[in-house]
Order: sequence, then structure tokens, then C-alpha cells
Amino acid sequence: MNFISISFFIFLPIVLLLFWLVPNKYRYLVLILGSYFFYSFLNYWLILLILFTTLVSYLGARGIEKYQNKKKLFLVLTIIACLGSLFVFKYLDFSIGLFGKFFSLVGLNLSINPLNIILPVGISFYTFQTLGYVIDVYKGKMQAERHIGYYALFVSFFPQLVAGPIEKASKLIPELKKEHHFSLDNLSYGLRYVISGFIKKVLIADFLVIYVNNVYGNLGISSGIEILLATFLFGLVIYCDFSGYSEIAVGISKWLDIDLTMNFNRPYLSSSFKEFWNRWHITLNDFFTEYIYIPLGGSQKGKFRKYLNIFIVFLISGLWHGASVHFILWGVVCGLLLIIEDLLHPLINKITIKDSIKKIIGIIITYLIINLCWIFFRAQSLNDIGLIFKQIFTNFGSGFDTAFFTIFNTVLLILCLITLPLTYYLPIINKEDKYAYAHIGLYALLIIVVSLMYIHNLNAVGESSFIYFQF
Repeated sequence: MNFISISFFIFLPIVLLLFWLVPNKYRYLVLILGSYFFYSFLNYWLILLILFTTLVSYLGARGIEKYQNKKKLFLVLTIIACLGSLFVFKYLDFSIGLFGKFFSLVGLNLSINPLNIILPVGISFYTFQTLGYVIDVYKGKMQAERHIGYYALFVSFFPQLVAGPIEKASKLIPELKKEHHFSLDNLSYGLRYVISGFIKKVLIADFLVIYVNNVYGNLGISSGIEILLATFLFGLVIYCDFSGYSEIAVGISKWLDIDLTMNFNRPYLSSSFKEFWNRWHITLNDFFTEYIYIPLGGSQKGKFRKYLNIFIVFLISGLWHGASVHFILWGVVCGLLLIIEDLLHPLINKITIKDSIKKIIGIIITYLIINLCWIFFRAQSLNDIGLIFKQIFTNFGSGFDTAFFTIFNTVLLILCLITLPLTYYLPIINKEDKYAYAHIGLYALLIIVVSLMYIHNLNAVGESSFIYFQF
């Protein structure tokens, strides 16, 4: 089920009402049933997949804890089962395609057809979340959860199920098990983030993506300047789309008196690539750091190993985002940029200018280069990437299609650019707030504006989804 849908607008109030009506000890059942309904709304067989991952990781962690002399065996078997499921649904067709190309290169024309397996929504997110839990139990960082109901809810909790944040079990399970209390503060806090998320998604991302899709869908007739504009707008689209989802998830969870991790921290204000990745998709970055980078040796085994580990992490990150060569290339490029930045760090430190000016220059350079990296992310193939750079370097200013930039759309574009920074300063209403009525009026106005824009987008391009649903 999509947050931006009529079905969800019906589903959510029902879940919230039932959650607060039933006694506290039964509330986890409301959330489990609601989460399974949410996940299987369009494909009921998805329940079998998430149940498989839940049971395997639950039993694997119990086995690790109970049979200490065989805990490595239980860990390996659990990882193989969970990653095996992820591989079959996400990477099997990709692997078949690679084998087919390899055999063709060596002169064997074997007919290997892809299976066209449908990618289950959110499988990468809840697979990583369960693996983190099992590894933490193996390392003795937490005890295995004995209550199968609360563990099943940890895996399937609907606000963050399909696009994160990727929560650690040691944080989320206690949040699910605690005694929950309804409060106006939680209601106000949740409203602030839900409205901010919908503004980012509906008012900004879903509008700007119309132009982005038009350009990237017609690369052969788009000029270099149009492609660059679409690329930089895509940088806003993917940020507003993904951080918008995360904020809606945080806000809904707060209405349930459950705290989730904030997944973004104004990443486009970063003055370095390292800072950017510490601010962008924070929970995934933490996962890679704790469960891949540090076990590989981190930065403790010399410069070469450090850079190799960074390269491996970003290669895996690219592959995690999608079974496609252009995602892998995106990961490789981002990893190489981080390595180059670290190599140049001593020289950068020797530049004698004011720290404030150096920071501003760093923000501008980081923003420009990160947005150029989105070319590899947004393109659909290596051929598209080649065509993009060909248009940029050989057909840069041949023309500019102004069909999209009507007076109405231009005004909306300006409003988007103005509105985004304002989302960081939306007030949290409380009883001591002397401007409470004005803030209530502001939220009412924003709800009306977002609703009108939702209707406009629905009529223009139909119901939209979130970009990270495909991962």
C-alpha cells in the first residue's frame, strides 16, 4: 500500500483508532495485522515471503543463543537463507543476463531467458533489518527476542517496512514493547513530520519528476542543458521523495507513541562527500559501517585497506540499490570520489582561507558533484549514460524545450524552491505556544494546498509511488 493513496487514507485512521481503543497488551496484534494487510494489499503472496524471513531469522537467533557451540553454523545458515531469498527475487534475473552475455563473448550462443521475477516491495530493507538483528545476537550485543509476536512486528512494522529507516532491533523492539500513552505532544510532533513529508513528496517531488521523466525518457532529442537541469531537479526529487517518506513514517509512528530514527539531516548542506553520506540515508550508512566496513577492518589496517574497504562498501551499496550495471557504476563512482577526497584532505587543509568561506565553497562543490552523480543513478542503462554525456559535451545548448515551463508550472517551480527550506521550520504546536491558533491555521492551509496538489498530480500523471519502493 502506498502512503500517497486513497486506500492508505482510509487504512491509517482505522489502525490508529483500533490501536488506541484496545488494551495496551493487545496493541501489538493490531499493528501486526495492520502491517500484514498493508504489505499484502496488492499481492497477498508477499505475506509468505515476509513470514519466511521472519521465521528463519527468529529461529536462527534463538539457535545462536541456545547452542553456543554451533552459533556460527546458525548464523551462516540464517544469512544464507535470508540473502538467498533476496538474491532469488532481486538478482537472479540479473545474474542470468550476465551469464548469457558471458557465454556470448566466448562464442557460446546459449538461449538463457530471464525468469521475469517480480521484485517484492521493501525486501532489501527488511532483509537488512533482520540480518542486523541476527548478527547483533551472534555478537552478544542483545538477547534473542523470545516473543514471536513482537519480533514479527519488528520485521513488518508498516510505517517503515517498505522504505526504511532500517532500524536496529535493540532500538525498535523496546519501542514496540513499551506501554504506549496517547498525548497531544505526540500528536503535534507527528503532524509536523507527516505534513513536512507530504509537502516534500506531493508538492515538490511529484511535480518536479514530470519534467525529469520527460527529459530522461527522450534523451536523444534533449539538449545537454535540458539534461543537466533535469539531473539537478532529480537531485531534489530523490531527496524530497525519500526523505518525505521517512518523515511520514516518523510522524505516523509518533502518533503510535513509537520513535523512529531520522533518516536524513539536510544532506545538501554538506561541505564534503564524507559529511554527505553521514547525512543521507543515515540508517543504511550505519548498517554498512557496522556490519561491512568495520568487520573488513575499517581504517585500522592501513591506507590501502581503508580505501579498498570503502570501495567494497560502495560497490555493495550500488548493488543493493538495484540489480543493474548503472547502479553498480553509481556506487563505484561515489566510492572513488570519497577516496579521492580523503587523499586530497591534507592539501585542502593547507588552503588558508576563512573556515566559513571554505565551508561555503565545500558545500557548493559537494552539491554540484553529488548531483552529477545522480546521472548514473537515474539513467536506465550504460547506453543512456553514454548518450547523456554525448549530449552534454556535443549538443549542450542546441535548444531548450519550454513546453513544460508554462506560467502555472513556472510559478509552481518557484514555490517548490521556496517551500523546501521552509519545511525545516514547521512549528510543533503545544499548549504553551502563544501562536498556537496561528500555527493550527498554517497546518490547515498546508493540508488544503497539499490536497489540491495531490488532486492535480493525480489528474496529470495518475497515482505516484515512492522511488525507493523499487529497492
